[in-house]
Amino acid sequence: MANNNRSRSHDCRILFLLLATMYLSKFTANLCNARSVLFPNQTIADGQSLISPNKIYELGFFSPDVSSNRYVGIWYHNLPGETVVWVANRERPIPDFSGIITFDSQGNLVIKNGVGSLTVMANITGTTNLTSVALLDSGNLVLTEYGTASSGNGQILWQSFDYPIDTFLPNMKLGSNGKQNRVHTSWTSPKDPSPGEFSLGMDPNGTR
Repeated sequence: MANNNRSRSHDCRILFLLLATMYLSKFTANLCNARSVLFPNQTIADGQSLISPNKIYELGFFSPDVSSNRYVGIWYHNLPGETVVWVANRERPIPDFSGIITFDSQGNLVIKNGVGSLTVMANITGTTNLTSVALLDSGNLVLTEYGTASSGNGQILWQSFDYPIDTFLPNMKLGSNGKQNRVHTSWTSPKDPSPGEFSLGMDPNGTR
């Protein structure tokens, strides 16, 4: 009887150690994967993501509603489901899980699919080919010169706040920014984030 009790106690300790090891491994993996900045020669594959420093927003691949298409978007990290506030490739979805986010040789941020086709997320024209991108706690995705995205000291070369989709976040602005007119446009449907029928913005004809 005593031997059986010792055997059960031994088995329980082993089970506890196994569960603790699995939990710590998962916790460590989550810590390692919780990055907010993407640097040159790094990629984000489907299933990976950027998470803003205080874990407010997350950027990665998603499929809306019952769609099988894959899009790159930003959503609230801690809310159940995916409340998407921005979509990069709303008119050029990827039909499978082969997509990756990376930089091209000119420093542009691009989405590449399994056959090598590119969709440009952030386009800079000849400023520098050494860039990094950061997801901020504001929900803004910013592209700066290499190494300055996380410090906030570099000049912003491109930012998602200048290319809104359908969601107006704090610190966003409407109206023109140089040649770019910041206009919010609805989704076509819950399963299709391509531009829908309604827009919100300043009058492009210049009236007040």
